[in-house]
Amino acid sequence: MAEHMSKSKRWIEIVLMPLVVAGVGAFGTFVITSQQQKSAEIRADADRQIKLLEIFSTKIASSDERERILGLHILSALVDNALVEKLAKAVSTTEQEPGPVRKVAEEVAARAVTAAIEGFWTLRPENQPPDYQVNGLRIAWDETGLKVFGDQWKGDVTFDGKNGYYDWKFDDGRAGRTDITLDDTGVLHGKVRQEKGPGQNKIKWTYWATRKAE
Repeated sequence: MAEHMSKSKRWIEIVLMPLVVAGVGAFGTFVITSQQQKSAEIRADADRQIKLLEIFSTKIASSDERERILGLHILSALVDNALVEKLAKAVSTTEQEPGPVRKVAEEVAARAVTAAIEGFWTLRPENQPPDYQVNGLRIAWDETGLKVFGDQWKGDVTFDGKNGYYDWKFDDGRAGRTDITLDDTGVLHGKVRQEKGPGQNKIKWTYWATRKAE
């Protein structure tokens, strides 16, 4: 127990605290800007983010596995997904043995990476304006991982924060792969290619997609 606490303390001092301090500093700047804007709602949200970081840093140093897991779940509530990913990965790499804490840390990091593409997207042919909508899809997590759902089709998603793909399959047996890229403006680009299934005209097109607020 004492050895574990000593290692946790060293890890907090060397690895975690610089990241937490950086996060608090970023949110502190946000609070100052918000105060200048005189927005009580924005200030309250920024204060909440700082408090979440403080709670996380306390719980993740605990010798109680349940407390560390709770700290990771609290961490996932932060709005800065890049910071969430860094902190969660730092936790996963310091767990000496595979176990619940490492598993949860890896899951939290993965969710932070994919947060930018989760939700409902409206699709349009490449180079068409946003109001030229022809289809839609939803990207969401379930108990087995990140999934994509369309009209009578679904698939498994792999995404690294910028690029990825999803393998899809229609109820009628048509199947293929769509390569995806998220650009700096938040537009999702997809190259759809049918590889299996019926139909003389194989599905093949490139779309641009915009995430729709829900």
